[in-house]
Amino acid sequence: MKKKFILIISMLLVLVCALAISVSAETDPNANYYDKVYVDLNGREFPIYEKAGDTYYPLVWFAYDVMGTDELSGETVVVETKYVKAHFEDCDVYSAEPSQGRFNGIRYSYTDENGNEMVLDTSNAVVINMRSGKMTRAIKSNGTVAGTNITIKTIETYKSGYPWIDRLEAIYFPLTQTAVGGITSSKIRVADIDRNHPISIGIGHKAFESSGITEIFIPGNATIGGNSTFQGCTKLEKVVFGSGFSADLPNYFFDRCSSLKMVCFMDGEDALDNIQVGTANNGYYTNLIRISYEDYSALSDKSGKYLVYSASPCLAFYGDEHTASDDTRLIGNDYFAQIKIACPCAIDGCIATIQTGTIDPIFASKGYSASTFGETLSVTQGFYINQTALAEYMSYAESVEIGVVAAVNTTEGAFAPDFESPKTIVAKLDKIATSYVDVKVVGISSNDVDTVIAFCMYISVDGKVSFLDGGVTGNTVVGKSYSSII
Repeated sequence: MKKKFILIISMLLVLVCALAISVSAETDPNANYYDKVYVDLNGREFPIYEKAGDTYYPLVWFAYDVMGTDELSGETVVVETKYVKAHFEDCDVYSAEPSQGRFNGIRYSYTDENGNEMVLDTSNAVVINMRSGKMTRAIKSNGTVAGTNITIKTIETYKSGYPWIDRLEAIYFPLTQTAVGGITSSKIRVADIDRNHPISIGIGHKAFESSGITEIFIPGNATIGGNSTFQGCTKLEKVVFGSGFSADLPNYFFDRCSSLKMVCFMDGEDALDNIQVGTANNGYYTNLIRISYEDYSALSDKSGKYLVYSASPCLAFYGDEHTASDDTRLIGNDYFAQIKIACPCAIDGCIATIQTGTIDPIFASKGYSASTFGETLSVTQGFYINQTALAEYMSYAESVEIGVVAAVNTTEGAFAPDFESPKTIVAKLDKIATSYVDVKVVGISSNDVDTVIAFCMYISVDGKVSFLDGGVTGNTVVGKSYSSII
């Protein structure tokens, strides 16, 4: 017997809204540093750049003590410590080997407010920003000029005959740097290598031994020369290895790094497996919990000590604080549930999404009903539409279509009604007069009470169709028979 059903629907207005995406690019390699400020343990701030006109000048900060006599003890004491800033290009740079681009210290001639002339050198330096990458004037330890406009490539602060880094707390290396070593003073808290360092850089034997650094970035192109790189760095908490890092970690690399909490590798686990780690005195590293960034992000308790591979740039450089982008999108495809408004992180290379809001459930199921009298029978499925939520949702999607569909289920399980089939009844809802929609199938005879019929709503978002049936959103639907409902 040929079955004939009649579908009764109400109508719905669909609006379409396009989403604009803005993209910006940063080309200045120093741009991320212009606003950096080093803050010492006393909360004193030292900007590392000074802007004059349209030009940013890297700064060196020196400190010197004003001495006086203690009235009670008669002893000579420090009355005041004064701080002096200078443009790096206005300083002389000590260099034992200018041909190697070697930095051995710094000197600056200064006249105070009282007209007193003095020379401030490496022993007075608190912050050195070398990011200009040039020694304007290189001098020997005796002050003779050894060269001008020399590219900085290496550093050796412990060179005999040159002033020692008595006060140095922060140093910022240039993009031209090819080797680092001798940053071993316990007062040094920052040794900054740009995370976009373009050329191979060698990390020398005992390069940061017993320094006071708390975290550091090692570029992916770095090589490790000798062992004990961070030996005795008892304040070191975090080390980040850039993408492409493949050097082996020698013995004593993390020896006595008792504060180590996190090591991040920008590469995945396969690359990490190829790095050999020395077995002698590297326990603070090998005992870290090895975990992917995705799994780390899912942890509710992050109080452990972790080795994180496939690390997000935000975890590596920003304490896992993400930056919202303008590319707002919706997360979730259950239209009977709350939908998240989110956007990708704006930091290049970060795969995280940031929740910025929510949209209330668009639909609510009002259940099924069946007629119990009359010559023919009918079944109905009711829906509530939250028009406010729908309008908000549609403002984020490129195209939205809502409608109703009915088809006999000729399978024993779930199926996706074919909208092109003449046996399927489909109606797009273009207008809405009420927040309630009933999908009603009439004309069911007593012989058809066990026939399974899909009669529900659908929503198509940017071409992807979902069926809304019985409070469930799905790619397929089963349907109901009159007998099952009654």
